[in-house]
Amino acid sequence: MKPTVRRNNAGQKPKDSFPDTPTSAYATLTSSTADKATREAQPARVLILGDSMAATDFGRELQKKLRRRSQTQCYRKGKSSTGLARPDFYDWMSEGTRQIRKTKPNVVIVIVGGNDGQDLIDKERKKRRIFWQGKKWETAYSERITNFITLLQEPDRHVIWLELPAMDRKRLEKKLRLIREVQKETIETMGDHVHYVRTEQHFYEPSGKLIRKISDPKSRKKVLLRQEDGVHFSLAGSKYFAHRVFLQVDELLTSISQK
Repeated sequence: MKPTVRRNNAGQKPKDSFPDTPTSAYATLTSSTADKATREAQPARVLILGDSMAATDFGRELQKKLRRRSQTQCYRKGKSSTGLARPDFYDWMSEGTRQIRKTKPNVVIVIVGGNDGQDLIDKERKKRRIFWQGKKWETAYSERITNFITLLQEPDRHVIWLELPAMDRKRLEKKLRLIREVQKETIETMGDHVHYVRTEQHFYEPSGKLIRKISDPKSRKKVLLRQEDGVHFSLAGSKYFAHRVFLQVDELLTSISQK
């Protein structure tokens, strides 16, 4: 694969890359952080796991960028319409085990939860379902996150959990606010091998207005960030999100490799 294109000595940016600091969104990295991200990384085996965000264009674009990173191998397993709420439909505990055995990563990137705003059901349907929302749901969902990360983390593996992106559907976004909160609070208790990566800054203007259009890096025209459903990204939106997440993940991988 071709190496990632960097800025030249004159400070010019290739035409096919997104600006590191978009005028329509909060700056994601300081210049010193960007400098760190350009350093050569140590060997890394990265596995991306998740729902449709991992299965479709965002996951593919992030995988491409990671594969272009120096001394990095990247694998990906995504399954649309899945999450941690319904292992009777799709069991991420079992699939996570299979993928770990298959790819033997030292870093796992997870993006999941967009489909979890529902009742929690046991894999064998033997236990009573836990109804959506409320303290019992939050506690049980936190336990599922903990169990999943513990599975992925062993024996000395880092887990990078990506915050769910802001959605352009009010009803879904209301659910996701709770899901993000439980995910973040759970992950923050799991030690320095588990990393929660914030992403909301990529989707709001400084005024707080949701970003719906971005500048296409080739045509410079404004294009839609998302598809008509207000949830899944357009191809341009996938590249936009993947570019910004890659900068954050690249910095983390460099930090991990130096420990």
